[in-house]
Amino acid sequence: MANAIPEFGERIQGQTYVPRPGAYALITDSRDLVGIIRTNSGYFLPGGGIEAGETAEDALIRELREELGWTARILDRVGEAVQYLVAEGEGYLAVRGTFFRVRLLERVTKGEPNGELEWLSASDAIQRLGRRSDAWAIEQIENLNGAKS
Repeated sequence: MANAIPEFGERIQGQTYVPRPGAYALITDSRDLVGIIRTNSGYFLPGGGIEAGETAEDALIRELREELGWTARILDRVGEAVQYLVAEGEGYLAVRGTFFRVRLLERVTKGEPNGELEWLSASDAIQRLGRRSDAWAIEQIENLNGAKS
């Protein structure tokens, strides 16, 4: 199965997981640093849930504006992965993330107060991210960058 979607996290046998589609940004700068969000609860890729009637691309553009205060352009789709997790107040989730390479264009608002964009090397970002699916997505762009060299 070459096209199987990778799965991460512990999936407890017999437990029902609520599907949660999401879209997430892989943002790099001219120094090849990766932009990740630091919050009180950890480090994450920018992005979030896809609302009813939205495409993954529309959701990501909306999330980047809400979270970071930036407009953005989607460059390309990197892949999809599923992360099994337990979210406080939400229960057991199967987050099916679609990951995109993104270029930030213009800062138009302040963004959310509880998160700050930090620029880290890919290896530092991978070590800090709480979701293995987020780390996997960064590894995918690292693999693509290595193939171009």
